[in-house]
Amino acid sequence: MDPRARETVTISVLEGDDVVSIHQALSRSSAVNVDWTGQRTPIHVTVAGKIFLAHMPEEQRRSILERPLERFTEHTIVDPAILRDQLHSIGIKDYAYTIEELEIGLNVVGAPIRVPEGPITASVTVSGPAFGSRRTPSTQLGG
Repeated sequence: MDPRARETVTISVLEGDDVVSIHQALSRSSAVNVDWTGQRTPIHVTVAGKIFLAHMPEEQRRSILERPLERFTEHTIVDPAILRDQLHSIGIKDYAYTIEELEIGLNVVGAPIRVPEGPITASVTVSGPAFGSRRTPSTQLGG
């Protein structure tokens, strides 16, 4: 666990059209404490997935967004037009966040990991409980 984050830190990669968590340092203080290492999650509902979606070739992104998008919570974005707008913003800002989209009570913020001047190879995310702060992620990130 990164002592500065005080929450769970995860490294994920893209495998097919799913996100796979390959390493996770669990927070000892968080109420949200699920080890996702080795688990596959749908690309549209996670911060890591949205980072990959925002930076992948348009044809590949379009193919994914044309499929039905599963809803996990009332906050899951399943409208492709809204998701495309969010992905455009992620591509510009180079970070992403979700607010209770995969699980109620779980907020996540993350950024891409790249090789120098190359493609995104992974993502790093920090996740924690929604009740820990009522500030928006943009406020927390100084944006």
